[in-house]
Amino acid sequence: MVRSILLFVLLPAFIYAQSTLPKDPQCVCTVNVSPANDCVRTCDSGVSATSVKNSEIIALQTQMQELQRELTTMTTGFGLPARMKQCSKRGMNDGKENGEIMACDFVKQRDDTVLHVAWNGDLRLIHTGSRGASCRRWFFTLNGSECSDPYTIDMQLHNNQPSMNIHRPSYVEGFCRGLSAGNVHVRWNVGDCVNQNPSYNPGDSYTGWISTVRIFVEEVNVKDATENIV
Repeated sequence: MVRSILLFVLLPAFIYAQSTLPKDPQCVCTVNVSPANDCVRTCDSGVSATSVKNSEIIALQTQMQELQRELTTMTTGFGLPARMKQCSKRGMNDGKENGEIMACDFVKQRDDTVLHVAWNGDLRLIHTGSRGASCRRWFFTLNGSECSDPYTIDMQLHNNQPSMNIHRPSYVEGFCRGLSAGNVHVRWNVGDCVNQNPSYNPGDSYTGWISTVRIFVEEVNVKDATENIV
C-alpha cells in the first residue's frame, strides 16, 4: 500500500519534471545574467519559444535523476514471474532426528535481492534419557549451506521432562543476503543443537502431526539491505 501511494506521488512529479526541460538540446544563450556562468537559453521546440536558465535546467535534471533513482528502487522486480512461492505438505508425520524434512525449490531472479524464507508447522521433542535432557535443532539450508549473511535461520527445542509430549505450532523465518540469481534449493532440516551438551541425547523429535506444514520463499528488493537486515 505504501509503495503504491509513493508511486502515485512520484510518477506524476517525474513526468512533470521531464516535460519542463527544453526539447531542443541546441539551445542558445541570448542574455547574460548573474551569476556569470548562468544565462538564459532560448529554445525553439517547433511550437513556441521557451526561455530557461542554465541553473534551472541543472536543477530540473538533478530532480529527474533523484526521481528516477526512487522509481527504479521501488519498481525493481515488478512483474517478475516467480517472486514468491509456497510449498505445502498435508498430513506430515516425520519422526526423524536427523536429516532433511522438507524441500522447496525456488528460482531467484536477481543477484541484488535478498531471500525471505519461513516455515510453519507442528514440532515436538520428548526427552528419552533417564537423566540430563534432550535437544534438537530445526534449520534452513539454501543450496546445501546455512545462511551466513546475516545469520542462520533456525530454532532449538530443549526438554528435560521425560513425560512431556506436547506438539507445538511453530513459525521460523528470516532474511538471507548474498544468494546469486538462479535455482535455490531451500531445505528444512533437523539435527543436533548448537553447542549441545555431551550428556544430552537426541530424544524423540517429531515434525508435523497429521497436519499441514508449509515453507514460504520470497525474493525481496530491499533498499539499503546492509543496514536494514542485521
